[in-house]
Amino acid sequence: MRITELFNIQSIALDSAAADQAQIIDELVELQATHGNLTDKAAYKAAIYAREAEASTYVDNGITVPHARAACVTRPSLAALRLKTPVQYNADDDGKTNLLFMIAAPENGSLHIDMLARLMQMLMNEDFVAKLRA
Repeated sequence: MRITELFNIQSIALDSAAADQAQIIDELVELQATHGNLTDKAAYKAAIYAREAEASTYVDNGITVPHARAACVTRPSLAALRLKTPVQYNADDDGKTNLLFMIAAPENGSLHIDMLARLMQMLMNEDFVAKLRA
């Protein structure tokens, strides 16, 4: 499965005014819901917060990849958010974030690991990231 197959146009938002982690997660969960693959948005949001409690998903270079596997996810998908102004996503993060990619994956299986690996490989390309920020 290609990364591009996991997005839809409605699951991408540019120049968001979200100003903190709660607003960011709320917006990303709503974007994920456009795929029609969440049977319970509140349960998925709780799974995201549980994952964030384990360790921040801030990567580096202003990029954060919140992700969770949950029973309420019927099929894998991605949502993307670009912020107008970089924000501190998590108090423990070393930097501010302005590019976020949320991975939703079903509870069973390991597809989320493949999705995360492919996405991270793309995000290591500085030219690609610069285009996302333009």
